[in-house]
Amino acid sequence: MVSAESIQFISQREQSCYPDDSCHVACLKMLLDTAEVFSITYSELCSELKIDSCEIDGYDFSAEEIVKFLVRSHLNFRLIFQRDEWQNSLKQSPIMVGMFGGTRFWGREGHAIVLVALEDGIFTYLDPWSMSSQNYIKKIDFDSFYKHYSGFACQIYK
Repeated sequence: MVSAESIQFISQREQSCYPDDSCHVACLKMLLDTAEVFSITYSELCSELKIDSCEIDGYDFSAEEIVKFLVRSHLNFRLIFQRDEWQNSLKQSPIMVGMFGGTRFWGREGHAIVLVALEDGIFTYLDPWSMSSQNYIKKIDFDSFYKHYSGFACQIYK
């Protein structure tokens, strides 16, 4: 079973590679490290995900780059989750999700986080914008989650 404490947290802001723009890299790296299926450095993952060219005319296509990377790497993954599947899925492994809107998730630019649990209608998640010395384990209720959820989710299987 997954818990916030069992995942090696990675702060995007503690990296030398794109510390302001690499939340999706930090989240994917946490998923890869937890699943222990693919060894790659943060810097290499930034290159693989083409982070230096992930936005054109305001459209962020980092989600597409993540899917391409997973396919190229022959990894087992899941992208679609129904409302009633989150809790059981999170018992298997963490899930990276895209969020947007509101000041909590930096408006229209969006933000990626790693969900680790859902209990009593409250998600527990890891926020890669936080420093490792800060409280990076956070919570969001189910309704607020769906208000800001972009529709992108990714779970990696062993």
